[in-house]
Amino acid sequence: MDHDVDLEPLIDSPGASYNLILGGLPRPLHNVRITKTDNPVRGPTARGNVYVEQKRSYRMSADTNRSIEARLRGTMLGPSAEFGGITVAARAASARYTIQGSLLSMVRTKDSITIHVSITDIRPS
Repeated sequence: MDHDVDLEPLIDSPGASYNLILGGLPRPLHNVRITKTDNPVRGPTARGNVYVEQKRSYRMSADTNRSIEARLRGTMLGPSAEFGGITVAARAASARYTIQGSLLSMVRTKDSITIHVSITDIRPS
């Protein structure tokens, strides 16, 4: 991320709401967890020639409805550079944010899909 945005209102806000924007439509996200991770990287690392990972990054995991699984497949990072990013609209009690990220993985369960996202940018909206 090129600029610093305070994510504490989102991380510490139990009443925050999140919507995955997919095909121009909002899809609700549940059980959202945003964590800050330290990467043991001393220099930039390219993954799939798509993006560069920072020394510290934010990751998000969330559950969503299984009905959007086919649309999510086109957004996942892979061996090619042809992928779409993930956009999440977030609202906390004090502010609204637009979160951009790259879908790292998704795990199907009986009732939902858990997505894991590397956050690449966040801006107040």
